[in-house]
Amino acid sequence: MDVHKLPKPSSDVWDSWLGLIRVDAPNAEISQASLTSLYWTFTLSRALIGSGLLIETPGAFLYAAGDLDGLAEGLGFGLVVFVDADTYPSPEAAVRSSDRTAQLEIPFRGKIEGLESSIVTLPVRQEMHLAPTQPLIATAGCWGVSRCGSNRSRGPGLVTAAHVLSGRPKHVLLEGGKVGFLLDRGPGITDVALVSCSDPPTNLTPLPVAPYVAVGDQVDLETKSGEKDTRVALVTHDFGMHRYASIPARFYIVPPGEPGDSGALVRHRGRAVGFYVGAFTDEFNHTWGDVQNAHQVCELMDMRLSK
Repeated sequence: MDVHKLPKPSSDVWDSWLGLIRVDAPNAEISQASLTSLYWTFTLSRALIGSGLLIETPGAFLYAAGDLDGLAEGLGFGLVVFVDADTYPSPEAAVRSSDRTAQLEIPFRGKIEGLESSIVTLPVRQEMHLAPTQPLIATAGCWGVSRCGSNRSRGPGLVTAAHVLSGRPKHVLLEGGKVGFLLDRGPGITDVALVSCSDPPTNLTPLPVAPYVAVGDQVDLETKSGEKDTRVALVTHDFGMHRYASIPARFYIVPPGEPGDSGALVRHRGRAVGFYVGAFTDEFNHTWGDVQNAHQVCELMDMRLSK
């Protein structure tokens, strides 16, 4: 579906929403289409939380809002509840029918606050996109300094995905035979780490960070082999929650990256919006790239990014 055609709410509701955005992110540069997409992401997520479906669904571990037409035609803008494919029983309809819509479990289909929408329960498997070989099994997205507000800041160091480092290693092998060490890593579920380098560049430029990314935004995945044009397909409900380490702020892109891209920087209009960490694949071989929100990283780690 075209997110530019999403309906705006009534003027009083819209004005209240803009007020919340200005308070939470006063300097944000967000397009009208993205603001509308963010509004419906927030509204649908709030409806899902109130429905009790998350508690009733075994194996549910994450949910996101976005364009569901990629799953089956006619689903529109709605919600996906991700469940663990290894513990969640597949629907019998998947065996009975070749129709894509019939294969999906759709607990809700109708109007939520005036928007025709659906909620889909989707078994998926998660894959971390490490490279198949050492020495550096991931991608360094940019440079960063963490704990900037303390008298013991850490860095500058290479920013990458934390899952590529096993535990808290004393040494990290880098490309070109260099060796670094772990300077810092994100708390809770924040999948980012900061790794030292013996000769960081001296001409680094501050990298601005966007507080939000919206469904439909075109973003650049900066891999080792070059930039890859992708689109934001799904976004978790993270409005006002970037300071909580237990609440994942993620978004999902299509097409996804590849093994070795973990840690790669994702940018929207030049601003950092995330760090690539892996992919989700459903039972129909539909794959989304999994991206850690950069603003959450900067909030939780008191980090400043640079290139």
